[in-house]
Order: sequence, then C-alpha cells, then structure tokens
Amino acid sequence: MTSRVPRPEHPARAMCLVLALIPLSGVAGPALGGVLTDLFGWRSVFLVNLPIVAVAVVVGRRRAIARDGRGLPWPGRRLPVESVVLGASVLRRPSLAFALIALPLPVAGVGAVNFVVPYALVDLPSRTVGLVLPALSAGMAVVSPLAGVVADRYGYRVVALVGTVVILIGTVLLLRAGDDPRDVAWRSAVIGIGHGLFAGPDAAAVLDRTPRELIGTAGGVTTLVRTAGSSIGPVLGASLGGFHATVAALVAITALGVAATVAQVRAE
Repeated sequence: MTSRVPRPEHPARAMCLVLALIPLSGVAGPALGGVLTDLFGWRSVFLVNLPIVAVAVVVGRRRAIARDGRGLPWPGRRLPVESVVLGASVLRRPSLAFALIALPLPVAGVGAVNFVVPYALVDLPSRTVGLVLPALSAGMAVVSPLAGVVADRYGYRVVALVGTVVILIGTVLLLRAGDDPRDVAWRSAVIGIGHGLFAGPDAAAVLDRTPRELIGTAGGVTTLVRTAGSSIGPVLGASLGGFHATVAALVAITALGVAATVAQVRAE
C-alpha cells in the first residue's frame, strides 16, 4: 500500500495514514461492545463480527486479487526457508536494529494498558468501561496523520523519539490515576498521542533504510515485531496481577524504548 502512494517522497505520511485506520476500530469496538454486552449479553459481541467479516471477504475478493486472476502462490517447502533467510538479512542490518528493537516496547505497553484498565474499573458498568478504553486509540488516531506530515519534514527518528517520551510521560501519569474513569481516560489518551507520534515514523524509518528488493520482507518483519509486542503486553498484565504493578513495569519498559530510540537518532 505504501509503495503506491501518489508522492513516494512522503513515506511517513503514508505509514501514518495506514496506522491511523487501526486505532479507529479500537475507538468504535470497545464502546459498541460495552453497549451490546449490557443490552444483549457477551455473546452478541461475537455475533456482530459475522456481517463485518462477510463484507470484508466480498471487498477483498474484488479489490485484492490481481486483474490477471493470479493470487498468492500456495506455500511450498521453500517458503519457510526463504522467509527465515530474508528476515534474518533484515535483522542483521545495523541501520535497522535500533528501530526494530524500539518498536515492540511501546506496543507492549499499549497492549498491557488495554488489558489491565478494565480490571481497574471492574465495578463500573460495561458501557462506561467501553467508553474509557477508546481514549488511547482515539489519541493515536487523531495524532498519527499529523505525525506523518511532521516526520516527513523534520525526520522520522526525531518524531519517533518525541513519541516515546510522550508515551513515558503518559505511563507515569497513569501510574498515579485514581478510580475516576475520566481520570484514567485522559491519561490513557496521552499514551495514545505518544504512540501516534511513534508508530508511523518508526515504521517509516525502517523502510527508509531498507533496500527496495527487501521492502516486503522489512514490512513483514516490522509487523511480526509489532504483533509480538502487542501479544506480550496482555501476558505481562496477567502475570503481574494488578493495575499499578503492571503500569510500574510499563514505565521501565517504555524507558528502554526511549533509550533505543535515542540510540537510533544518534546512529544517523
């Protein structure tokens, strides 16, 4: 998608626009899920996905298949080997190392926050919790497109560094949050703003240092690292067994992300 933008000299804007679409579902999903749970029970949250998936399948078949009818090849024995070799060639590049190291740390924090916040508000109605959870995603969705414009003008790594610092500030603020859902919401929104400043520019920094023949592989590795971070976050929240204990650990993890991003800026 990013390789087909009208102005390829602005990759950060393309990355940030793509990444802005992800938290939009995070804004609508929890709020809608809270209302459905209160009105029809928790099973309705899964039933509502059926028409959404059906529409996605129809649109995907019409738009994602090449005009000549060719689709993706069936995976063979060579595919896993080639994937590992090409992925390793991306990871071995020093110019990409710090960007890929920094990426999963803030993402893990976002996953952990989304996991533990409902437990901090467990005594409140589901629809109230559903309105608090989108605060983080809303902050990211609003700021992400603006971050792309700024990153293309002033540099990807500098904007990514500012983002990690804002995430760290938001995490420290969340550590001091009370039981008021509005208190939790605005502090979570600060984390989302920082993530909006970080995610797109960091991904653009990876693509900027990647040879054109490895763009697809670099995108796959970036997605793998991001998914690993988002998976580790809930595991961390479940293991530490408490809102404040998890957020305190996230302060340390985010500080490591700031350090990795600083090293990335200095390596330019």
